[in-house]
Amino acid sequence: MKKLSIFIFTLAILFMACNENESIIENSEKAIILNIDYGKIHNESLEAYYNEYGFNAITNIKGLTEKLYDITKINNSELFINDNKEQSINFVINQIFEASTLTKYNYSRKTVNLFLEGSKSGLISSKLADFFIGIIERNESKDIILNQLDEFSSKNKLTIREQIYIDIFKSIYISSDQFWDEKEQLGLISFNKAIGSCVPSHQVRIADAAVGVAAFFLGGPVTSLIASQLASALVEHQQAENNGQCI
Repeated sequence: MKKLSIFIFTLAILFMACNENESIIENSEKAIILNIDYGKIHNESLEAYYNEYGFNAITNIKGLTEKLYDITKINNSELFINDNKEQSINFVINQIFEASTLTKYNYSRKTVNLFLEGSKSGLISSKLADFFIGIIERNESKDIILNQLDEFSSKNKLTIREQIYIDIFKSIYISSDQFWDEKEQLGLISFNKAIGSCVPSHQVRIADAAVGVAAFFLGGPVTSLIASQLASALVEHQQAENNGQCI
């Protein structure tokens, strides 16, 4: 998969990025370019987790988050040099997921709220936030969503930051689709047919990508990587507990 060229600020600038002028993003001497393949890392970490612990080992959200953090750090240590593990894990659990237990995570409501909050804070434009919220709420198929992403990019004059959000979503979404399609073909999981308008297999893929984007504009690359994996595992787990249906 094509790697993403992402402009990442030093930690101080990263959390203030939403208030900076677009020219600063392009010209700041404090900015560095990191090639982060979010989708590739997403799949590699989940693969390693499930290979070691299986699909029925999820018992609590903190333990799961810690395991995903440690696994991701092993193969991507350069991204974690200045990262505080405890702070990152607590931020993901308390701010991105706002869930103390596996069953208390309300994916759709919480993720929509993250985009609304990000829009109000200037972390993401209202137009792009509404676009992502629409993807979450409609829960459509891969072909439709990929076409919508391309159409939105071509019809709107996006800032560098906005294009980054689109690229992160697409990277994670395509990889998530590959990951879960493979696991379903191997008989390791089973997505039931839709009841009403919600297709379970669509939901888990969209969850990974949407949460990854929201976590990026709220906390940065490490937060995005861990949160997208956690969303994947949690939504799949909750669907399994719900007889393979949407949550």
